[in-house]
Amino acid sequence: MSDINTTVMQGRLGKDPELRYLPNNTPVCGFSIAHTKRYKDQQGGKQEKTSWFDVEVFGKSAESCSQYLEKGQQATVQGELVQDQWQNKEGQNRSKVKIKAFQVSFGPKAGGGSQGQQQGGAQSAPVDGDDIPF
Repeated sequence: MSDINTTVMQGRLGKDPELRYLPNNTPVCGFSIAHTKRYKDQQGGKQEKTSWFDVEVFGKSAESCSQYLEKGQQATVQGELVQDQWQNKEGQNRSKVKIKAFQVSFGPKAGGGSQGQQQGGAQSAPVDGDDIPF
C-alpha cells in the first residue's frame, strides 16, 4: 500500500495570515483559503459551494507568507493533510483536518493590483521539509 499524502488547493485567503512562533522559535504562519466550486443543478440552475481549508506554513516560508499574503489574495498551496485532535473544555473529543504546506505560490491580490504581477508573476515560498514538525 502506498504512503502518499499530498494535496494541491487553490483559493483566496479569508483573512490576513497570522504569524506565531513555537517554543523552539520556529515561525508558523496560519491562514485559511476558500475554494468555490460552481456547477449546474438538475434543473439547470447555477449553483456554487464554498469550502474552507486551514493551512499552516513553517520556517522562513512562514515569515514570507505573513509578509506578502493578505485577505482576498489568491494562493496555491501544496502540502500534506494532517488531522489535529484535542479535547474541548467539556471533555469532548474534537478533530480538524488542515494542510501542512510544503509549497505556497502567491497569486494576484484582490482588486487586481498585485505585487506578484508587478514583479513578473506569481511568487512562491518553498518550505524546507526540516522546518515542518510532524
